[in-house]
Amino acid sequence: MMENKREDVKAIEMILSFLSDLKSTRRDSANERRQPFVTLSYAQSLDGKIGVFSSKNQKSSNYPISSKKSLVLTHALRSAHDAVLVGSGTMKSDNPRLNVRLWHLKKNQEQPRPVLLDTRMSFASSFVTCKAQNLIVCCDIETAAAVEDGMIEIRDDWTIIGCKSTATKNGSKLNIQDVLQKLYMEQGITSLMVEGGASIINEFSRTDEVSSISHVDAVIITIAPKIIGIHGIPVFDRLLTKGQERATEIVDPKFTTVGKDCILYGTWPSTLYKS
Repeated sequence: MMENKREDVKAIEMILSFLSDLKSTRRDSANERRQPFVTLSYAQSLDGKIGVFSSKNQKSSNYPISSKKSLVLTHALRSAHDAVLVGSGTMKSDNPRLNVRLWHLKKNQEQPRPVLLDTRMSFASSFVTCKAQNLIVCCDIETAAAVEDGMIEIRDDWTIIGCKSTATKNGSKLNIQDVLQKLYMEQGITSLMVEGGASIINEFSRTDEVSSISHVDAVIITIAPKIIGIHGIPVFDRLLTKGQERATEIVDPKFTTVGKDCILYGTWPSTLYKS
């Protein structure tokens, strides 16, 4: 039992070393682009599902994909970043703290800042029960102005950042490049861990429309030995687009295990194939 625990810690430290080395090699590029180093990290089943739909309201339910031992990896990865980002769907279904509790922080190291992407502040009505402390909320510019005018009530420890947005069939979505640059320039965030959910993962995985450069630097995927089936939420259902000739391929992928889960980690391609 103790031997298994040591092997898990060794695997986690190996992944942290990979991240540290990659950050060093990409530091100049991140500074030039004025945006944080971004790690995409999430857990999925063997059939590529990151959650399940509840039978009552068809919304994502809080279903644990990976094992409790892999949760230690999540906390270790959080400790290696300045901030941890999720979308409003994850915040509503899981209400995560987005902090480090199961891994050691270095002396005088602060907790990572939790970041919420919520275009129209749909989560604002749940501010009383929000477990995340010192939350940064990225919303569209109009919603940020409404907060400033007192039309939307928020908690005293929340920081609101108004970001550029574009219209979609279902409303609007935030410009990821603008989000990253404002986190970097206004909040001093130099490294960001993106945890989900599915729509957030898809948005970060796309290329920047102007530069054709990916927003993501590293990817760490926990693959649980489970098959969820038709009631599962697929992770990459909107990434591959018409006209894209080849699939996105992780650069120099590596594998290890933590508990009963398989961990895939590697470098996200700096330039993806545009549609």
